[in-house]
Amino acid sequence: MRKRLLILTSILIAGALILSACGTPETIIETVIVEVEGETIIQTAVPEGEPVAAEGECCAPYRIALFEEPVSVNYWNYLGPGSSVWTSYVVAGNASSLFGLADVTFQFVPNMAVAIPSPVDNGDGTYTFTIEMKEDAVWSDGEPITADDYAFTFNACKDLKLTQNWPNQCSPAGLEAEVVVVDDYTLDINFLNQAPSLGNWQAGLALAPMLPEHFW
Repeated sequence: MRKRLLILTSILIAGALILSACGTPETIIETVIVEVEGETIIQTAVPEGEPVAAEGECCAPYRIALFEEPVSVNYWNYLGPGSSVWTSYVVAGNASSLFGLADVTFQFVPNMAVAIPSPVDNGDGTYTFTIEMKEDAVWSDGEPITADDYAFTFNACKDLKLTQNWPNQCSPAGLEAEVVVVDDYTLDINFLNQAPSLGNWQAGLALAPMLPEHFW
């Protein structure tokens, strides 16, 4: 086993030398064999301050191939009549939200919210989430992202009875809810007919998009 690791280490070092000879920026890469919790692994380290050589120019376009053109790049349409899997590859994730899912682990994490709140049982069959939002987030035009934006998007979905994929953004799993803006960066989300659950909270209102009220 150790012999194979030493061979692999030699190959990695040789590869680094070849890249240096081909004109890429000089980067010192140290490859070592270490013991981690009883397991032998290969670890590659780049000294602090050293740039990692990479092919291509910085910030080159990232291209993907689709079988069809996106139906729309308008988020309202994307969750409505313009919904398609090809549109989702381009538009999904472009809207802000109170919470999100972490890369790789898919853990539930704050996005525009400061922290993950616990629901308050009001004792009458209703539940309330009080959410504090970050105060330094802005839209692309420089306008601040506020609690009014979440309430606006939620109420547009609810009051206009938007269809297709929109119902899951304001009434997931048949939830009756209301959003109360406490101040610019605080809001209450009241669950009126159901207890919070994975379906109506973590995969529902918590991930619902926020669109800019001042623009629309």
